[in-house]
Amino acid sequence: METFDADQLSHIQLLSKNILLRELDLELEGKTFNTHLMPINQMWTFQLTMGQLASGKGAQPFNTVQDYRNWLIRLQGCLNWMLSAKNMMKLGIKKGYVLPKSLIIKVLPQL
Repeated sequence: METFDADQLSHIQLLSKNILLRELDLELEGKTFNTHLMPINQMWTFQLTMGQLASGKGAQPFNTVQDYRNWLIRLQGCLNWMLSAKNMMKLGIKKGYVLPKSLIIKVLPQL
């Protein structure tokens, strides 16, 4: 991106270039933050997806006995993920990566 001469770009092209560079810089900066040590949050996380799937009214309806059996298999995967999340959060606590209490309080009813 730096090889594009700003003088040769239109106003819109220059604006697009600057926006893209900013977004890339933010993305790279975000990669240095250890989000894997905070695998659970109140907005976009696995416990919300599992709750939606458990309703049986979404992408995985419960129409047959096999659907319920498949769900039990998925639940085992969920339990494995929860154990992994717990271990990552313990490591996060040791390294100082934790969500604020006000956000975690919102997660508890979701779990």
